[in-house]
Amino acid sequence: MEPTVLIENAYRLLMEGQLIGFPSWADRDCFDIEAKADEDPAVELVQARERNLLRLQSLLVSRFQLRSHWERRMRRGYVLVVGKKGTRLKQPEQGSVHQTRQGRGTLVCTNCSISNLEVFLSNFLKQPVQDETRIQGLYDFNFAFEPLDADPSSDSGLPSLFTALEDQFGLKLESRTISVETFVVDHLERPSSN
Repeated sequence: MEPTVLIENAYRLLMEGQLIGFPSWADRDCFDIEAKADEDPAVELVQARERNLLRLQSLLVSRFQLRSHWERRMRRGYVLVVGKKGTRLKQPEQGSVHQTRQGRGTLVCTNCSISNLEVFLSNFLKQPVQDETRIQGLYDFNFAFEPLDADPSSDSGLPSLFTALEDQFGLKLESRTISVETFVVDHLERPSSN
């Protein structure tokens, strides 16, 4: 696996351009990594994932000599705002639990916050999305839209993501220059053999 992919996974870098400063070899050279972590079966899945991310970060520091820092940089992205006609958000049913399923042109997010939607939109658009709605609480987001990579000659009848958001939920994405948290690699070395 390429070190850039390891870094993106370890630090949850979701958007293109959020990782900068790495040497060119780190995006093309692949390394096999074998690691084993004994986990207490009583530990919840979410806690186990968090621990594994910390272990991966530690591996990057110890084996690749990773030194890095975070900084805010200005770049093109989107802000999520309330549309002119106001929101049309659906409250979750009583007793429903948080769950998310997403596909190529679908999102089903039950009992979700606007920040959950913000993460999905950033992933889907491969661009930073910043929430400026100031909406609190939990909602259900269930919608289908035309995938960005859809064949332009085929007519699925589905709206664009932008249209679906505004028509179904009263939310709008506006293109702007925004401040984005960026992961800067200060130093990275090829690992030595075991």
